[in-house]
Amino acid sequence: MLLEKLWLLANPNGTHREYQKFARGISQDLAIDYSKISDEEKKYELNPQMASEIQNQFNKRCLEDEAFESAIYTEAEIDEILEQNYDYFKYYIAKLTNGLELDHTIPETKEVEALIKNNNKIAGVITTNYDRIVDGLFKEFGTMVGQDNLLVSNMNNIFQIFKIHGSCDQPGSII
Repeated sequence: MLLEKLWLLANPNGTHREYQKFARGISQDLAIDYSKISDEEKKYELNPQMASEIQNQFNKRCLEDEAFESAIYTEAEIDEILEQNYDYFKYYIAKLTNGLELDHTIPETKEVEALIKNNNKIAGVITTNYDRIVDGLFKEFGTMVGQDNLLVSNMNNIFQIFKIHGSCDQPGSII
């Protein structure tokens, strides 16, 4: 869903059907390039490959089309992107995920209440999400961003959140 939204943003005249064809094309390329891996394993390659291609399209549009860039970012955001040498695509993902909140009206969130009540029994949380939802649930926990931090962290430091795919707070960390 996120990838399609980003693809449609980078391809404003595109349709859902064209997105499906784009995904099919990447999938077929993977079948050629990754002919020795199973269909199950290909799923783990498809989304990253699609994200990389969409990232290239998105960044190219930002660099070449000032109207596109201005429609997505404020002047202050553009300045920050340029000054901090952020990737346009990663910055946009950080912007999208920054304000996400947990929807407590859906039944699946009932287990979250149990986690919060028992957070003193949880040594750490590993997440692949960029948003701040887990941070809000475990307010007393420290946060480490990136896979490298997980590998070199002192495992005696309990009560940590490990955001192994990056964080919306650090757009450059997003993978």
